[in-house]
Amino acid sequence: METLPKVLLIVGYKKVGKTTLIEKLIPELSNRGYRVGTVKHHHSDFPASFDTAGTDTWRHRQAGASSVALATPTDFAMFRDNESSISLDEIVSALGATDIVLVEGFHDEPRAKIEVLSDPNNEPICKTDSHLLAIVTPRARQATVPIFAPSHIKSLADFIEREILTVT
Repeated sequence: METLPKVLLIVGYKKVGKTTLIEKLIPELSNRGYRVGTVKHHHSDFPASFDTAGTDTWRHRQAGASSVALATPTDFAMFRDNESSISLDEIVSALGATDIVLVEGFHDEPRAKIEVLSDPNNEPICKTDSHLLAIVTPRARQATVPIFAPSHIKSLADFIEREILTVT
């Protein structure tokens, strides 16, 4: 029986470097032997479109299919209506075999999180959140949790291994 992967939320305001941080953590953790999955939380209500107009899967959706899967020899993708909110747990379990899932967003979830700040004047979103493990910011600041510079990916990955991946 496959165990669920560890989940780490990467949170912060728009345009502070969350995606960039995740892009740097993926190869660092992967090179250490971990299978890394990601989830991106999109806040807008407009329908997100990932399927290209005119393709067969797009045509299936246009014809009214509520779910469409695309399978190739190397990839698998699924598109489905989200009429009832899907939980983060459901999303994580759908990712398959992963050791850790880095989630961009979902800052209200009661899970381990690292907050990214770009300016020393930014007030952290998760300042009083007991699940906040660390802050990533380019400038020194006062905090009750460890602080990492965005360029210190190896140190941050060491911290993630210690605090998330090796905890049972």
